[in-house]
Amino acid sequence: MTYLIHTIFLGILLFVLGRRGRREHSLWVFYLAVVVKFVSGWLMGYLYLSYYNGGDTIVYFQRAVEFNQQNGQTLAHYLNGLLFSDIEGMETQSRSVFFIKMISPVVFFSGADYWLSSLYLSLFSFAGLWRIVRVLSDRHGIGWNVYLSFLFFPSVVFWTSGISKDAVAAGAMSYAISYVLQFRWQSRIGWAEWLVVLLMACLLAGFKFYASMLLIAFVLLVVGGKWVSNARPVYKLLFLGGFMAAVVMSMQWFHPWLTTDRLPLTVYEVHEAVRRNTQPEERSPVQLEPTYRSMIRSVPMALFSGLFFPLPWHHPQWISLGVRLENFSLLVLTVLSLFYLRKTQADDLLFTTLALIAVAAVFIAFTTPNMGSLSRYKSLYIPYYMFLVSFFPFRLVFPPKQSR
Repeated sequence: MTYLIHTIFLGILLFVLGRRGRREHSLWVFYLAVVVKFVSGWLMGYLYLSYYNGGDTIVYFQRAVEFNQQNGQTLAHYLNGLLFSDIEGMETQSRSVFFIKMISPVVFFSGADYWLSSLYLSLFSFAGLWRIVRVLSDRHGIGWNVYLSFLFFPSVVFWTSGISKDAVAAGAMSYAISYVLQFRWQSRIGWAEWLVVLLMACLLAGFKFYASMLLIAFVLLVVGGKWVSNARPVYKLLFLGGFMAAVVMSMQWFHPWLTTDRLPLTVYEVHEAVRRNTQPEERSPVQLEPTYRSMIRSVPMALFSGLFFPLPWHHPQWISLGVRLENFSLLVLTVLSLFYLRKTQADDLLFTTLALIAVAAVFIAFTTPNMGSLSRYKSLYIPYYMFLVSFFPFRLVFPPKQSR
């Protein structure tokens, strides 16, 4: 009976979500993408349960169940737990505690059922991605590259599904970015949309700090870019470079380990901690020393690794074949896109997005020299990169259909 009720409720949510865009997009694409998303969330749970005998997704769910049991006597008790209580054994893991508390209402609503909770969090991720698909299609026409980039790119679908930080982060970022893009292209959006952007940034700051920084940087660059839209290109580049420098300098306000004199050592310690616990054949080619000179020298390799590692010749095991083929396709599309980029009129939004993707790729490669973790963490920015580099090649083969 429980599963029947949730099936009906999920069906209603999907019906409402599918109605938005049904005139422009084929319903079979929508429902196929939903099924792929739901199955991916279940597969991730099954993988961690059967292959790894646990993992983050299982721990988050179990701790959310325990939290609800300990704080679910009354609504006042529950709210007090959300705001003030800690979780035993996780006192130093504030971001994980925040995430567990955030998903606890979903776990409670599902009746402490892992598989139902997975569906609801996968649906949130999908809803955000579906919204950005609609926004991009309204602007650029409906093409298969937007579907593939956000709804069907295998590693992205897998890692942004189920009970995981990446699933919620992907949905939150996509919702916020879709509204910011509407502001950029339509000149204005309502206060309710800006409130959603602010809420998503706050949620991300609670459990995925670097994602919130990327989102805030994107918002400020887009808003600032409108102010300097009529300026000369050199002034636009100065604005972008100055903003990036200001972001790096402001990081020290958030944590003492991110001060300018401590930053290289912090990055090096994180890098080495992950590298020591990684098998040699699964390590990325990025190597660091605790100096700014080493970081600067390693930026090209880190950028390459953050976008394209591993490639088919890096890791011979069959289990990573799909990821390696994905990365190789991204590399090929990147090379093809470079020929079209020379003929394209300079666009502030394009270069802003590429700059932020590059920053994210370098940061992830510096702090995550592990093949599996790298594939997981870059799932937040790879859909946007895939969309950009596939834009021209795909449109030659599959001409887009204009949104009505």
